[in-house]
Amino acid sequence: MKIVLGIPDGRLPIWELGVPLMINQLTWEKIPWENETWVDSGGYQIMMRRMDVNLETVYKKYTYLNAKVFMSLDRPVPPCSPVPRENFQNFEFLYHKLEDREIVPVIHAYNRESLMESIDFYKSYGVKKIAYGGIVPPTMGQRGSRDLVRKIYKVIRKHLSSTWIHVLGAGSPYMRTIFYDANSVDTSTYRIKAIHAW
Repeated sequence: MKIVLGIPDGRLPIWELGVPLMINQLTWEKIPWENETWVDSGGYQIMMRRMDVNLETVYKKYTYLNAKVFMSLDRPVPPCSPVPRENFQNFEFLYHKLEDREIVPVIHAYNRESLMESIDFYKSYGVKKIAYGGIVPPTMGQRGSRDLVRKIYKVIRKHLSSTWIHVLGAGSPYMRTIFYDANSVDTSTYRIKAIHAW
């Protein structure tokens, strides 16, 4: 399992460790290191802060950030909700406009019908990677929600057995035991541990 470290800013130079890094396109204007870098669209932050960030803004940023992987702009939803149609539209736009970039679609804990529709939709594009997102926070906070997101993940893993699955925000030791057969995860937990170590 590949672990990608989230890096919110340049105050802690973890790029010096030579590890894969995840940045948020809302924060970063350039990538000054040589590390393998993944770029998150910031969909969760956009929703939580009620930010006015449109697809064109994300597209322009993705054209010049020198990274390996780019998450599609998605709108997270509560568990068992239908898939927002703009998630499909955003992926199609970025996929076609940025043919030289690896655009990774994000599937959330949708209801059964939307989950299967999403799996079929992204499979039709032959994507090599899919991300499972929106599970933390707040979905993993309650017992019922934890069980639900695990079961939904198992459905995704079963139907995408040969596809690389990245679980967003699930890189802590506890989360890695839950999503043990994911191909990659990302985490910023190391920052919290570092604060308490001081």
